[in-house]
Amino acid sequence: MFRRPDVLLPGGGADVDHQGGGEVGSNEECEVEGVGVAGCWRGNEKGREEEDVEGWKQRWNTGQVGFHLDEVHPLLLKHLTLLLPLEPTLPLQKSVLVPLCGKTLDLTYLAVSGHRVFGIEVSPLAGEQYFSESRLPRTSTSSSSSGPRWRVHSSGNIVFLQGDLFSLSQRLLPQTVHTHSIPPSSSSSTSSSSSSTSTSSSTSSSTSSTSSSSLSTLSSSPHSSAPTPSLHLPSPPSVQEEALALIRGDPFQVDGIWDRGSMVAIPPGRRAEYASLLAALLRPGGRLLLLGLHYNETQAQGPPHSLRYHDVQRLYEPLGFSVDVVASREVIDSASPRMRAQGLTSITEALYLLKKE
Repeated sequence: MFRRPDVLLPGGGADVDHQGGGEVGSNEECEVEGVGVAGCWRGNEKGREEEDVEGWKQRWNTGQVGFHLDEVHPLLLKHLTLLLPLEPTLPLQKSVLVPLCGKTLDLTYLAVSGHRVFGIEVSPLAGEQYFSESRLPRTSTSSSSSGPRWRVHSSGNIVFLQGDLFSLSQRLLPQTVHTHSIPPSSSSSTSSSSSSTSTSSSTSSSTSSTSSSSLSTLSSSPHSSAPTPSLHLPSPPSVQEEALALIRGDPFQVDGIWDRGSMVAIPPGRRAEYASLLAALLRPGGRLLLLGLHYNETQAQGPPHSLRYHDVQRLYEPLGFSVDVVASREVIDSASPRMRAQGLTSITEALYLLKKE
């Protein structure tokens, strides 16, 4: 079982019990085992978002992070190929977003599986602990654009964006995002483009090198009847460059999104905005794997907030998504004492697969 990033499994992850989950932590206010709620946002009105953000930072600062799992989530291990399937017309390496990521080891697992990983988290301490506990070297920079301040930490093909996800709404939601690719700067020379990819993943570099080699071989073929012009292929952007483009509101989309309890963590009044943000950040044909739970809200109140199948449909189908249930199970025995003390008799954990048209 994948528990520590210094004992990395190859992509796919075996010997994981589907029924397994994280141990129940000390955070009795925001914990259901296995869901791993990514944040405990307070209030139900959009006008309280600043209080919500500061309250979440305070939880990290005081160590109230019982929702954190010291292992990769078993459902991600089991269903990674549902989220990021092999597609003959697309590269093996995919890009995946993990919103409200905390310090989850899922980031490391996705990167070890060969993908470009973008985690978004508002707590500075979560980022510090993630890189410290993972023993990963990193480079850090701050966004220079106007607007909310972001810190961008990168290590290999992992980028940790420290900032408020909802601050992206103003820049992303009014726009139509068409492509994941980020065009290189017109002022950059070939050499500067190459140097800017020092933090790119080795997979991207080798893919670019192989493509260039194949083109050279083709152009020198004796069957070529005319001289082939010299081709200068731009180097792909690094994950750090892509992250900075996202913050600026430039065209940017990922192949997959892993929502491991984020939707149930935020106030229900902000779900429509949250869903629209994720839709804007996912390419056509991309997939979203959403882990949530539902219970009788007349018996107890969240967070985590109840999220039913028809809620997911209502939020995402108008945005061009299909919604399917992958798995569900009863988790009342794993619920926090606070939730059970309110009289809850059942909590169902459900995993949904959403496909964007």
